Amino acid sequence: MNKRLTQDEPLVAALNVEDAQLEARLDRQQKQRQALVRLRAICEPYQRENPNLTIGEALELDRRARPWAYRKPQ
Repeated sequence: MNKRLTQDEPLVAALNVEDAQLEARLDRQQKQRQALVRLRAICEPYQRENPNLTIGEALELDRRARPWAYRKPQ
């Protein structure tokens, strides 16, 4: 039975690597979703007023309206 376990070790290692890759991918996707939610929360009010605004223009308006929100922490 010990021989069988040693034969399965490479498969278990491969599964562990694949699992780690999937976890990393899921983490990246969750961070992207969170960033999009924050971006939407910032841009939506400006785009309601003017639906033709691009994301960049809405962010620029927000930077002018709330400059303290874009300062880097000291």
